[in-house]
Amino acid sequence: MFPKQLLSSHYWTIQQRIKFSVDDHRRKLYHYRPLFRSLQKHLDSIESPYTREKCRYVFTRLGSGTHPNVDDIIELKPLFIERPFGLRALSQQHLVHLCRTHGLRRIFLFKRRRLFQHITFIQAMDAHLFDNNNLSFEQLRQACFLRGLNPINLTQQEMFDWLRQWQQISKNVDGMYFHL
Repeated sequence: MFPKQLLSSHYWTIQQRIKFSVDDHRRKLYHYRPLFRSLQKHLDSIESPYTREKCRYVFTRLGSGTHPNVDDIIELKPLFIERPFGLRALSQQHLVHLCRTHGLRRIFLFKRRRLFQHITFIQAMDAHLFDNNNLSFEQLRQACFLRGLNPINLTQQEMFDWLRQWQQISKNVDGMYFHL
């Protein structure tokens, strides 16, 4: 009757896994807009004109539904270490939406710490994502969903390519940059 609540995902059918993943993704989408608006709101606080325009370019690409270049994202890494987008600089409302996009719902205290733990978990997974090179279609799909991409209409190669790009970015983000 309630397979999502009563059964482990190991007991779900493929159709149930897809349905539950899509439902979870839809719930995440609700929080993406406020997160994106919060980031856009702080664009003018970036001191360097070059970095501000580069960030504006990346945000414009994201806002139009296209993926920015991996090198462009990596170039903006310093903005996510301290101000304006570092974990310590984020507002409480931003943290709430960020926690909810990652399924960290019942957190009242220590949001930053839980987000840091979640980031560390995903980074550890990223480090070993393609180690065995035998990821099934289902494993690729779940990896995409975990990272916020809806892979429903993607081929196995498209998911693989997207996750490779994600992994490039993840390798360039060191845990020590998340100052708590």
